[in-house]
Amino acid sequence: MSKTILRLTGITIAAAGLVGLTATAAGAHEASQIGGSYHLTIRDNDGERAAATLTCYPHGGSHPRPYEACAQLEAVGGNVTAMSEDPGPCTMMWDPVTVRSEGLWGNTYSTYEETFANQCVAVRETGGVLFDF
Repeated sequence: MSKTILRLTGITIAAAGLVGLTATAAGAHEASQIGGSYHLTIRDNDGERAAATLTCYPHGGSHPRPYEACAQLEAVGGNVTAMSEDPGPCTMMWDPVTVRSEGLWGNTYSTYEETFANQCVAVRETGGVLFDF
C-alpha cells in the first residue's frame, strides 16, 4: 500500500510540475507580446510635417512599416530613448525637425520628444524605423 501512495504522490508532483511549466511558458509568450499603441509626429519650423499611428499586437496603424517599428519598440520595452542608433550617412543640411511619440506600451504611458538637425538624423538616431514615414 505504501508503494501505491508513493507512486500516486510522484505522479501528482510530476503533473503539478508540468502544469507549472505550461503556465510559465504561456506567461513568457504573453509577456513577449505586450502590445503598444503610439501616435508619432514629425514637425519642422512650419508645423507638422508628418504623422502616423502605430499599434503592436496586433500590428497596424498608418505607419508604413508596423512590424519593424514594433520589433524595434519591443526590443527596448517601449522606451524610445533606449533605442540604438542606426548607423548610416546623413547630409549635414540644417533643417531641424522635432519628433514626438506619445502612447502606451503594456500599461506604461510614455512620451518622447527630441529635436534633430534634419529628418535623416532623426530617423537614424532613433533606430532607423520608428520615425521613418
